[in-house]
Order: sequence, then structure tokens, then C-alpha cells
Amino acid sequence: MGRKTITLLGWALLPIGIILACMSSWWLTTFLFSDTFTFWKSLGAPSGRAVKIVEADRLNVWVEANNGQLFTADTGCYKNEICKKWVEVKHIYNFQIEDLTSIKRSENCEELDTEELPRNPNGIVTDCVLVIYPGPEYEIKTYYALMSDGSVRYWRYESSNWKLFFFIISNIVLSTIIIKIHKKVVANANAG
Repeated sequence: MGRKTITLLGWALLPIGIILACMSSWWLTTFLFSDTFTFWKSLGAPSGRAVKIVEADRLNVWVEANNGQLFTADTGCYKNEICKKWVEVKHIYNFQIEDLTSIKRSENCEELDTEELPRNPNGIVTDCVLVIYPGPEYEIKTYYALMSDGSVRYWRYESSNWKLFFFIISNIVLSTIIIKIHKKVVANANAG
């Protein structure tokens, strides 16, 4: 191949390389920030067995047991000694629900939000609740799944502006690498 052919080929491949760099940084960002490796965590079953998710927020879930008792479990574990353990609640007015949350309910967790994971947990889901807590720079989505055996599982996803920042920076870095490679190939073709 002549120098002119290599130079033209280099200029033709430059936009393809930049497009591939953008696609790679999108894939990398999605993979790193999608909580791909987050799994359902079990809270077990309260005394008796849970028959209904009564209420939920981003860190707590309240259930009614088959004996009519109400229980709550804290999944936040911020300096909390009763973390991830069921505690009986005597009255419904003990609930302290955050005002900003939006709650969706279904028998299938996969129907609640098409943008994010998760798949349903292993086993038979009888009730699923998605709590979305919007923050100024992040969003927390917590799923609570009531299983047919009366246990409850939860899955939490936190997104932030870091995802966009990482995507932009990775695009700049990968595109710069492609441009440097392109310049070197063209310079070698013109020199040789």
C-alpha cells in the first residue's frame, strides 16, 4: 500500500474509532454503575410468617404477619443494633415514612421498573414493592419482595451523577487515545 492509501485509510477509520470509543465507554459505564453484582438479600421471616407488605421506605419495610402482628426491619444498618432483624410494631402510627418517596407495587418485581435490574428473586414472589427515593445528586431504588414462604428479600440500587461524569471522562480519554494512534499511523505513513 502506498502512503496516500494508508493516509486515506487512517482518516476513514478515525470516525469509526471514535464511535467505537464512545460505545465502549457507554458499555463500561453501564457495566460499572448498574449494580450488576448486587444480589437479593434476605431478611428472613418475622415471627409467624409475613403475608403482606404494609408499607416501605428506602431503608425500612413493614409487614403484617399471618397472626395479625405488624413487624418492621431496618436495612440501612447505620449505627443500628437491630439491623436486618424483625421488630414488632404495636400500632400503624409508628410508621415514619419519608415524604419524598414514591412507591409502586406488583406481584412481579420485573414489572415495576423497566430501566434497571433486578430480576425476580429465586422462588415465588407474592408481593413486590419498589420504593424510589430521589435525592439532589442521586436516586435510591429499593425493592422488597414478599416470598411465598413468608420471608422478605430486598435489593437496593443507588445511582448518582458520577455515572454521567465517568461516561464523559471515559469518552474523552478513549477518543484521545484513538486520535493519538491515528496521528502516529498517519505520521509513519507520511515518513515512510
